[in-house]
Amino acid sequence: MKIVYIITGLGLGGAETQVCNLCDQFAKLGHDVSLVYLYGEQVASPQNKAISVYSIGLTKSPLSLLGAFYRLVRLIRKIKPDVIHSHMVHANLLTRLTRIFYNVPVIISTAHSTNEGGKARMLAYRYTDKLADISSNVSQISVDAFIEQKASFLDKMIMVPNGIDTTRFIIDDKKRLLMRESLSVNINEKMIIAVGRNDPAKDYANLLSAIKLISNELLIKIFVVGLDTELLAQQAQYLGISEKIQFLGLRQDIPDLMMAADIFVMSSEWEGLPIVIGEAMACECAVVTTDAGGAAQWLSNRDYVVPVKDPEELAKKLTYLIYLPKEKLIKLGQQNRQAIVNNFSLAAVTQTWLKIYNRFL
Repeated sequence: MKIVYIITGLGLGGAETQVCNLCDQFAKLGHDVSLVYLYGEQVASPQNKAISVYSIGLTKSPLSLLGAFYRLVRLIRKIKPDVIHSHMVHANLLTRLTRIFYNVPVIISTAHSTNEGGKARMLAYRYTDKLADISSNVSQISVDAFIEQKASFLDKMIMVPNGIDTTRFIIDDKKRLLMRESLSVNINEKMIIAVGRNDPAKDYANLLSAIKLISNELLIKIFVVGLDTELLAQQAQYLGISEKIQFLGLRQDIPDLMMAADIFVMSSEWEGLPIVIGEAMACECAVVTTDAGGAAQWLSNRDYVVPVKDPEELAKKLTYLIYLPKEKLIKLGQQNRQAIVNNFSLAAVTQTWLKIYNRFL
């Protein structure tokens, strides 16, 4: 089967990671896989070097849209795929329109959030819905939001969760110790990590406010990994919490950082199904998250789910886990990993997509 994945960009993010993982999985199964991204710098990439990666060269200039669309149609005609599986709003809409110019056997559109950018984009989804064979979103709450806004319809949108590579995100005691040493985290300190670019959806102001409320006497080190965190460092200094928190910027060793951590925290205001929570759980982290989009879908109970934009509750749950005895924290992390293995493994999600592709073919 010839499969083309099309995504808006290949920066650092959950959707980008998921698409690259799917590319690798289907190439491993013997399928002919290509990956296309519309614009921006390529940060994420499949591990399998046999996968062809193409940039369409879209820029922020409105005039570049026609040229990028022409190049996309020409590339699709050249590859002649059996299935095109697009991800994220710009890629979804452009890919659907290519069907007017080239009859692709199967087009599948996947959104990764409850919030795809306002009414105009929801209308665009609605008016192009018939050009896709099926659409999906990564959490049930996101599917329900699309249907409620009539961006898609009950018989045209399904929920398929993100899958976690449990062979890559797995605890390794030696790597854990080396990473903690490199970050100067001593044996008595609890290491807390947050992963994600500085974006309004991630609501890092909520996290910083929560950290301000955590007692200075607690032995903790907090790390934020992601792009564009320079301003956050200034805000942390203004709040007087620079001693507690460090901003590591863009990193390529996310699995090692997660396996070194004791607690993962997400402070988002909105999400789809944030893959970093599943990755952290696979690395045996305890998790505290806001009730943003499908974030709670990862967890078997809601004990560590707090309302969005509520730093007091976020601080309370983090403090509870910081005080939790080491053996209980370890047990909680082990339970989290088992939940991912049982319900969200990348291998299982890949098989789900394979059945969907074959059903429409």
